[in-house]
Amino acid sequence: MASTKEIKRRIKSVKNTKKITKAMELVAASKMKRAVSSTLASRLYAEYSWEILTSIAKNTEKITHPLFVEREEIKNILLILITSNRGLCGAYNTQIVKKVLSLFQNNADRASSPVEGSKPYPVIDIVTVGKKGDTMMRRIGRNIIANFFELPDNVSLSDIVPISELAINEYNHSHYDKVLVAYTDFVSALSQKPNIKQVIPVSKTSLKELINTLGDDFKNKDEKKEKIIDYLFEGDKDLLIP
Repeated sequence: MASTKEIKRRIKSVKNTKKITKAMELVAASKMKRAVSSTLASRLYAEYSWEILTSIAKNTEKITHPLFVEREEIKNILLILITSNRGLCGAYNTQIVKKVLSLFQNNADRASSPVEGSKPYPVIDIVTVGKKGDTMMRRIGRNIIANFFELPDNVSLSDIVPISELAINEYNHSHYDKVLVAYTDFVSALSQKPNIKQVIPVSKTSLKELINTLGDDFKNKDEKKEKIIDYLFEGDKDLLIP
């Protein structure tokens, strides 16, 4: 049986641990609040940007730039997987990794049981953003062509330019016929929705699918828009698109 002195020492140890845990909780809550505020603040910008993109995409048949033209045969796909660098974030990483694994499984199942006359199913390579996704993809033996681990908490345009340039260059050089992004959409502090969306090429089909996943606010506003904005391109519009 423990002595009184030993019991007091253990009680003190538990109290100290409680203080440390409380401090960690406050720090985490503060970071979470900033992250949520940043996410919500960017939605208005995303909304208007999406309105412009969808308006332009309605006339994609007039645009011959390769980023707007879908290829007939899809042999290779580049998937950009976005996860965190650390754990202790609930199901954030688990959900999106499961979504990606499901995509791999569906592709493998169709490849193992091909329909007569169907085209061969594509090979999927990975670009990882975040260490957790990179670790999981390496564990299952997927081909990772690049990884990005050093993104700051408050991501700016300059931080993601290397990722977008890599995707565009790989697509333009015909190394890949389609580029997908696997990401987690914030719903609430307790709910995040994993998504996999096509970003290159930009097509009417992919835009429509993405609009259908953006929530009722985006859908309703898109449905209410009866007026189609006609954009004027000064110069060759194919050259204006990088």
